[in-house]
Amino acid sequence: MAMRFDAVIVGARCAGAATAMLLARAGARVLLVDRGTYGSDALSTHALMRGAVLQLHRWGVLPAIDAAGTPPVHATTFSYAGQDVVVPIEPKYGVSALFAPRRALLDRILVDAAADSGADVSYGTRVDGLVTDSRGRVRGITAVVGGTRRQVDADIVIGADGLYSTIAQRAGAATVVEGRHATGTLYGYWEGLPQDGFYWRFQRGAGLGLIPTNDNATCVFVSVPSSRLPGELHVVEFHVGVPCSIR
Repeated sequence: MAMRFDAVIVGARCAGAATAMLLARAGARVLLVDRGTYGSDALSTHALMRGAVLQLHRWGVLPAIDAAGTPPVHATTFSYAGQDVVVPIEPKYGVSALFAPRRALLDRILVDAAADSGADVSYGTRVDGLVTDSRGRVRGITAVVGGTRRQVDADIVIGADGLYSTIAQRAGAATVVEGRHATGTLYGYWEGLPQDGFYWRFQRGAGLGLIPTNDNATCVFVSVPSSRLPGELHVVEFHVGVPCSIR
């Protein structure tokens, strides 16, 4: 690991990996670090809308998403009481379908693209501090790699380490906007569901969605007001493993 970079990015998920890729393509010397493992999964950023798919297309990584067997989504169904509205995905700006890749696939492809563009990638790296100069400006990080603590200097440090960001905490970053969850969601992956496209079901006090993804699996989720979720768990547990149809 070189000890001097133009940019150090902490967090190798979709945001950090994409940033590393773009900076490296622009000619910067970039180090991308993550305390986790390569190709781990996550739920968020799952059903990609056109803007996200368009970016993947512009970056030249969409073919890898498609080649991995991610089913193309050509329509979204909005289901209400007594009425289903099917909205076809209109081909536009070079994008003819939407996709919902598992994060284990999406993040891996973006990290690979960053590495192919010249970025250095280090997993299993736990950042434990920031390096500052006499004026208090951040000039690097300290991190534990393989049991050894190292200092890495950089012109800029980018925190892409998500909720409870270590970088934000160490830098004393002020909270600009803070949101609170309004719903509680239970989800799982089911194989063999005859679902073609995204499906969103809305009714008073509840929502349901189907998201076709990789490996012939469909993400099925149910959302209710967060105050209602604890009282509904026994109902969900009772039905686990029982064959049912989604209507």
